[in-house]
Amino acid sequence: MLMEVKVLSHAETAFVLRQALGPFTAWSYTLADMRRDRTSINGIVLKPVCKVRDGGCWVPAYASNDIARFIRDVSARTPEAKPRVGIQTVTVEIDPTDGKYWKMIRAKPTRH
Repeated sequence: MLMEVKVLSHAETAFVLRQALGPFTAWSYTLADMRRDRTSINGIVLKPVCKVRDGGCWVPAYASNDIARFIRDVSARTPEAKPRVGIQTVTVEIDPTDGKYWKMIRAKPTRH
């Protein structure tokens, strides 16, 4: 028997988790590691339910009710989970005349 389920793509899920739980982890990487059984958040894991087409390629998709349950469980067990943390910028010094490829430039944060 087929069942209709509302799902979010991997990118949308990472965005929702960042909004609901804050930036204490890099959610996109954490979700990828959870798919490979390499990590959890205090023993809690979120797994995709299927793949969907997103911009021409197939990406993992997560059920919205599983996401809500994950957020509730992580919020209850993880003190560093803080919702609605704003964008966090880092100030660095970069030489605009440096012709190196971006991967070769290691910028250290300035202290202000």
